[in-house]
Amino acid sequence: MRAAAFVWVSLAIVMLAGCAARPTGEAAIYGKAPEGTTMQEVRTRTGLPNAMRFLGSGEEVWEFNDRRVGWGGWRVVFELDGKVREIKSIRRPEDIARLKTGGATGQEVLELLGEPGGVSFTGQDAVWEYCLPDRSRLKVRFGEGKRVVAIEG
Repeated sequence: MRAAAFVWVSLAIVMLAGCAARPTGEAAIYGKAPEGTTMQEVRTRTGLPNAMRFLGSGEEVWEFNDRRVGWGGWRVVFELDGKVREIKSIRRPEDIARLKTGGATGQEVLELLGEPGGVSFTGQDAVWEYCLPDRSRLKVRFGEGKRVVAIEG
């Protein structure tokens, strides 16, 4: 019994040591993945993204929106050949200021703020929730015509 417990404890220590060695936050993405880096290199440094999608041009976009990158978020855009074209912070105050009630669509919100951290509904209206770099929360409420009707936070 003691031998089995020793093995499990040893395995846990090895696994935690591996996690501690992985860079986190800005260093995991922005500071360590210069343009031209491949998808595999980004994945090795950061793990899997929280969201993946494609632009109309066919370029792949990865978004990192969790504690690995702090409370903000990062977007990595890959060229068609799989190399990093752009890495940028998302959910910055200037991005939020560009949101307009009564006009912005869900696609425009995705481009400015990235994938939401959570989605809820008030009746039939969707509410997208974001964690911001200052640790506050932002709620974007959609209404008739699937357009932004309120920005709270």
